[in-house]
Amino acid sequence: MSWRHDRDLVQWHYGIASREEIEGLADAGARGAWMSERLAACAAQLGDFATVAKPGLTREDDVELDLTCEDVEGAPLVVAGGATLRIAAHLEDDGALAVSRIHPIVLTVALHVDLYAPLDAHRKLARRNGARLGGFLRRLEAELEAELFGIETLDYARMAYSRGFHEADRIGKSC
Repeated sequence: MSWRHDRDLVQWHYGIASREEIEGLADAGARGAWMSERLAACAAQLGDFATVAKPGLTREDDVELDLTCEDVEGAPLVVAGGATLRIAAHLEDDGALAVSRIHPIVLTVALHVDLYAPLDAHRKLARRNGARLGGFLRRLEAELEAELFGIETLDYARMAYSRGFHEADRIGKSC
């Protein structure tokens, strides 16, 4: 598996606040509490994808995740710190919520390890574990009405998509 310590391998960005919710988040205290609640709701959707590395954090804007996977033989495999959930509010210079932005509050799912990418070196790991990542991303959209609006990656641009990574046979021999 490849790790990226200087930046994330892939980031999925979601808008997680409706226009109605945004109107009630002008106050920084109310916004902070709402963001903490929303982050906890995201963590509740992890399912078999991951566990929160340090349970009990309530007012954090980053939550480190330990990935729950299977190795190529099907034995349990935990990848400590393999992903992060981040929530951020875009603010104006005066500290007010930037309500003119399409998504003034953003949830980012950041992956630090490429075990889900169907690379030749670990294609079996990707096949065995890819549905875990895809299931979590689907639950964010279905259960929390999160709206995917961007995916950032340099090394996996042709592989990463809204549900994780395309299967290797769909992207050709380039992987």
